[in-house]
Amino acid sequence: MKKRIYRTRYIIGMIGCLLLIISGLYNIITYGLSFGFVILSLGGCIGFIGGIYEASRRKKNFN
Repeated sequence: MKKRIYRTRYIIGMIGCLLLIISGLYNIITYGLSFGFVILSLGGCIGFIGGIYEASRRKKNFN
């Protein structure tokens, strides 16, 4: 049961970060390059990569 909770938590986090990336890129394409939109996209990328790292680290600890 604990495995499923951790996996679901990281999947939801990664989906949220993907939405940040998509919205940031959409705003960059639509309104032009600005600092806020770049930070939005980079934050999403960092969160997504961090989510993958944590999920893989947790997976190793459970086995």
